[in-house]
Amino acid sequence: MGTIYGLFDPRTDELRYVGLHENDRLQVRLSKHLSRARADSSTRHSLNWMRQLMRYGMKPRIRSIQVVEGFENLKAAEKYWIAHLKSLGCRLTNSTDGGEGLVNPSLEVREKIAASKRGKPRPASVGIRVAEASRGRRVSEETRERMSQSQTGRVQSQETRLKISQSRKGIRFSDEHRARLSAAAKNRNRGA
Repeated sequence: MGTIYGLFDPRTDELRYVGLHENDRLQVRLSKHLSRARADSSTRHSLNWMRQLMRYGMKPRIRSIQVVEGFENLKAAEKYWIAHLKSLGCRLTNSTDGGEGLVNPSLEVREKIAASKRGKPRPASVGIRVAEASRGRRVSEETRERMSQSQTGRVQSQETRLKISQSRKGIRFSDEHRARLSAAAKNRNRGA
């Protein structure tokens, strides 16, 4: 059994967030929201709203909206309440249609996520994790062919070619690496 709950603005008693929970008491669930708002640097609308309240020494009020049997029914009920309340004009801070996690975010939410990440370098740890996940991965012949076709006939501008050239100047390869490059080029030329 679970509960659909609402978080209300204590200043206006306006419903601002709809969520679901299976096991927690409502006050425990509210504490988890507040802890996340304190610890998470995310710019999600719901977390920003809670942070704003906390800056003024307030916290949302939490109330039960509906009690539901079964987790699938609970997810469906959350989706229903979010859609229903938005259709009534409630200014909910929910980022999604509901039903657990960032499932089917609106185009507006996707744009905001993209804009917040645009131009920011990824942490080095992300690159390392991506490299580790890709290491040893075999790409099918079909995928290799599609990748090849996507690059065939592609012409880079003179400016791009100059930038690539400048970035590669001064790079020294080991004798072993040069031998491997030479062997690969010879094999390519034989196949042509």
